[in-house]
Amino acid sequence: LLYQPNGRAHVSIFYIAHLNEAERQFIITLLLENLQGWMRQQSGTTSLRAVLYIDEMFGYFPPYPLNPPTKDPILRLLKQARAFGLGLILATQNPGDLDYKGLSNAGTWFIGRLQSANDKARVMAGLESLATADNSLDLKAVERLISDIEPRVFLMHNVHDNGGPTLVHSRWAMSYLRGPLTRQQVSLLMATQKAELLAKAVAQGYPASTGAGVGAGQARSLPLPPMAGTQAPVATASAFAAPPSLPGMPSAPPEYPSQQAAMEAANTQVTQAYSQALPPQSSTVLRTTQAVPGFNPSAPALPSAVSQYFLPASVTPQQAIQYYEQQTRIAFTGAPQTTLAYKPVLLGQASVRFQDRKTQLYITREYAFQIPTLERTGMVRWEDFKATPVDPRKVSGAAFGDAIFGELSSGLSDAKRMTALKGEMTDMLFNTERLQIPFNATLSLYGDPNAQESEFPARLQQAAREQRDQEADALAAKYQKQFDSIDEKMRREEMQLNAQKRQLADLKREELFTRGESLLSLFKGRTSFTLSRSSRVSRYKNQAGAHLSASEQTLADLEDKSQALQEQFQKDAQAVTDKWAKVATDVQAYTVTPYKKDIQVELFGVGWIPYYYALINGQPLLLQGFY
Repeated sequence: LLYQPNGRAHVSIFYIAHLNEAERQFIITLLLENLQGWMRQQSGTTSLRAVLYIDEMFGYFPPYPLNPPTKDPILRLLKQARAFGLGLILATQNPGDLDYKGLSNAGTWFIGRLQSANDKARVMAGLESLATADNSLDLKAVERLISDIEPRVFLMHNVHDNGGPTLVHSRWAMSYLRGPLTRQQVSLLMATQKAELLAKAVAQGYPASTGAGVGAGQARSLPLPPMAGTQAPVATASAFAAPPSLPGMPSAPPEYPSQQAAMEAANTQVTQAYSQALPPQSSTVLRTTQAVPGFNPSAPALPSAVSQYFLPASVTPQQAIQYYEQQTRIAFTGAPQTTLAYKPVLLGQASVRFQDRKTQLYITREYAFQIPTLERTGMVRWEDFKATPVDPRKVSGAAFGDAIFGELSSGLSDAKRMTALKGEMTDMLFNTERLQIPFNATLSLYGDPNAQESEFPARLQQAAREQRDQEADALAAKYQKQFDSIDEKMRREEMQLNAQKRQLADLKREELFTRGESLLSLFKGRTSFTLSRSSRVSRYKNQAGAHLSASEQTLADLEDKSQALQEQFQKDAQAVTDKWAKVATDVQAYTVTPYKKDIQVELFGVGWIPYYYALINGQPLLLQGFY
């Protein structure tokens, strides 16, 4: 829900308008509890990891005494989520519908136009609780702003901003506001996403459901669960800790239910969905008595140095037939005759332990190979015979009940050949198997080989964001000193400019009075003193004008310097953002090589793969019994 495979953030929308109130409460509570579980698995951070946005909080966080199941998780998130980098955006039309405890835990408020006195009182009560810790909040001014606010204008209050509330004008919505959707419209919008999810599921091996009522000749998409009600007999670890000395004549295994009884018990517990989706046929499993070409009723003898392993069947005969019908799109009728059949292969399986102190890695990988035909000589291309590893605890040294056995290829009974191939498999794994771990050199982060593909890019994004925020804060602090210095100079220059303006105005008035006095003195015959005074006043006025012009130019230069500094700050801030954005996408491969002592051969010898030899409508089939 949170990240794409490339590590970028997802926008996951939960649309619940078509649900009733009880269903909405259930879905929101389930979502909030899972979000809390994820949150508590994260480390603390000052950067934003994810945002939870709930549009219209009515009914989810009501005031006392109402207590719906969504109230407690929302309150816990309001109190704790910020420490884990989880932000909450909660929108409502009526603040009176919210609990005051939640209002006091919200760090940033956007208050729009409030119609009712109850809403205003609830908002003011919440602001008063914040004012106890921040005395700079002018409640009277806030109340006046709330009362006179215009449409599409919001009063923003941030607990970290000591400047007080500010007015924010919202932009016009540039998207198509469709409004509530019907279920049919939701299905139409989600059709593409559902098709993509189905394609991914099919690619991963999950069958695509086509519904019940499948007739003959149509593909069936019925899942094949493990054997219901019973499991194939499992040998204990102590019983097969070491290969028996005579694999061809194994000692008596522990008492297990016979294969026939196990299959019949499983068939009786097949779900009703299977029986309804398939054409009617008998569930009785009969055993054929006819000779099967290429198979013998007894297991072939093997040298004492060659181990043998019998794999348990993972499906019942009925399920194997169903799967065959799905693949061929042919429906069979009648009671099939089946018997357990084993085909021999060279089974090699080893565990390779990868450990690295630098990355604190300690992990084990399983590698398995199954070679159907092995000659006495020749080179084996191991990469062509890779198989799915099996649980060594589930294999046995003896067959799981009565069965027929396939013929061995010549190399499987050659002890020297088998011993040489065992060493060859170990050398091949040592020389070729490497564990590639994603890592980022700048952040010194290494990925987890067992994690999902999107986890490491998401970790990189988060770590890079934290480093970016730290560097951006340091950059802002550095430029803030310069801005403060310029602002202080501008403040002093403005004070000086205002003083010079007043002085110039006084000199202009004095010059005017002096000129009038000069005219009077001219008539009285005292011209020398008046002329000198007029000249001095004119000189002072010119000097004040020059100082005023210089101050204006200095102030303009400071404004230009502030603007240039602001542009340089934005440029440097963008460079910091680009730098860490590039770092977040720098994923390299760190290779871990195993030691030869860390390669442990778990299984090597003749592996007997279970099949079902079936006679259906007289047609012989060999159906796979192990997946």
